[in-house]
Amino acid sequence: MILKTDVERLSFSHTKHVLQGKIEVVFSDMTTLYFEASDEDDLRKTGFSKDGKHQCPRYF
Repeated sequence: MILKTDVERLSFSHTKHVLQGKIEVVFSDMTTLYFEASDEDDLRKTGFSKDGKHQCPRYF
């Protein structure tokens, strides 16, 4: 399972590469994270989406 710190590290590394090393901080909006999946589980629940994707399970 990928942990929060792994996601942060991967995101920062990719952004640093894209910006050719000219980066100090990365901000990301995680409020609309969702998964295209047909079934819910312990991590994904169908719920409100400000993007209009109410039927898609979201990460909680």
